[in-house]
Amino acid sequence: MTISHIDVTFRDPRVCDMAANALAKRWPQRYRFKWLPTRFERDTQIAQARNVWRAAHELKPLPLPEGPSHEAASRQPNVVSSLKWTGGAPLAGAPVAEGQVLTADAVIETLALLCRTLPKDFVGFDLTAERAGDRRGFVLGIERASRQDSNSGSAWMAGGSWSHHIDITLGDESLYNSSGNGALEHWAQASGYGAERRALRKALAAEASQPITISFSGRLTKD
Repeated sequence: MTISHIDVTFRDPRVCDMAANALAKRWPQRYRFKWLPTRFERDTQIAQARNVWRAAHELKPLPLPEGPSHEAASRQPNVVSSLKWTGGAPLAGAPVAEGQVLTADAVIETLALLCRTLPKDFVGFDLTAERAGDRRGFVLGIERASRQDSNSGSAWMAGGSWSHHIDITLGDESLYNSSGNGALEHWAQASGYGAERRALRKALAAEASQPITISFSGRLTKD
């Protein structure tokens, strides 16, 4: 989602992002928060705000998060520094891997493979890839969504259509944004991602200092 609040536009915000922004607006001399494109950039500011609060309550500060880095990222900014699988075991034969350069084809092939191999007890997955523009490479996360973890108020059922949302941003510019429903079989074929592939190629060809965010979320919908 996109939310405009006073002088800030949030893209797919988390509760912690909104909370940090509210603190900074209410107590600007105490808290600092600026909306930055990637989550791990914002996580550092959120941790700093947390430590301000802890100091005021005579608590020891907590260490600030350190983003993953890869030695090859100084030469090739699109290297995957970190790849984390959650909600299930890593997918064998996935085209993305730590230490490998993230390409448009690798992203598309991974999405198609995840769709083709969706286990029967799972209803979808989320893929997020972020590059902060600091020559530390990409942080990539893939999370499978199981049927038992789905919201019971809107149960996902096998046999229904496939609901998806895709967002590709370069800095503050949205290169591609799409949501809709369709057949899972369509998304299981790499040839069905023409517009997405073009947007990915444009993003990945950008200057190393440009932040990039790639997110894909897909779920089986009701019959």
